[in-house]
Amino acid sequence: MEQQKQLPIYYKGKRVKEDFRLDLLIEGEVVVEIKAVDKLLPIHEAQLLTYMKLTQCSLGLLINFNERTLKQGIRRKVMNFNEQDNPLRTSASEGELRSKRDHPGVPRLCGEKKENTNIVTEQLTKAGQKIEHSSFAIVDAEAGERGSYTEEQWPLVRRMIHATADFEFNGLTEFHPDAMQAGLEAIAKGAPIVADVEMICVGLSKPRLSHFGVQTHQFISDEDVIEDAKAEGTTRAVQAMRKAHKLGLLDGAIVGVGNAPTALLEVLRLIDEEGAKPALIVGMPVGFVSAEESKDEVAKCVDVPWVITRGRKGGSTLVVSAIHAMLALAEAREKLL
Repeated sequence: MEQQKQLPIYYKGKRVKEDFRLDLLIEGEVVVEIKAVDKLLPIHEAQLLTYMKLTQCSLGLLINFNERTLKQGIRRKVMNFNEQDNPLRTSASEGELRSKRDHPGVPRLCGEKKENTNIVTEQLTKAGQKIEHSSFAIVDAEAGERGSYTEEQWPLVRRMIHATADFEFNGLTEFHPDAMQAGLEAIAKGAPIVADVEMICVGLSKPRLSHFGVQTHQFISDEDVIEDAKAEGTTRAVQAMRKAHKLGLLDGAIVGVGNAPTALLEVLRLIDEEGAKPALIVGMPVGFVSAEESKDEVAKCVDVPWVITRGRKGGSTLVVSAIHAMLALAEAREKLL
């Protein structure tokens, strides 16, 4: 995010003396104009639209902080651009435009390829990438204060908000101090992912997993798991985690629980009583019976890192989002090595 970004203006190939200044330019994708006025006027919208046209950013936010709630003060503008829509084109050739865009004072135009973007963990098409990047930028703009989240933790929280459109996860999500480091190291080593339900395994991108040699496992519907659950009067989720431990899959693994609180509680028992040692627990079961309590118990765990969502909210979608965020961070870190 860039504040007070200078936007040079050119007329007939010459730079005008006075530059425009954008209040905020987020990821080169979203123009944000901030006001504190009694009422937003058409001239304020015109100002935002001008900045969007000059940068060719398709998305703009006009935010007035002089409202009872911030939500009432946000106006969103979307524009579609064709080549002829570029206002600079009337006074310069394509080559001149490119040289102007390459000038250090000119922001990268929306839609242009970003340097050092992830290849494996990005959307497969440019259109998909642009939508996702713009969505992330909107989350950044509307999320408000990010608490004590670090630069590595926030992408995980942001992706969870993006998947659910629920900004309460900015606050409900909590991290063990070593969670991100443990998760990224496990992914880099190709550690397995053990899930409580099939939905998590299906939701995770196979190309992204295979890039790191990561395999997923779930045993919730195995016949022996069902039989043991009936015989012992437990849940399938409990027996599925016991089976994973017997197979030696829990040690060094990322354990993802998005549905069954009993699976989460069983993992904690296996850690305490049988010496299981997962690399990371992503504990986000959803529901009304034991969901909140199971996550509270995970938060007491000192020896094994964890990421949880406090309260009743959770779900397999969140676990998938959290792991996808880690995969993207792992790929970005991989490029730096």
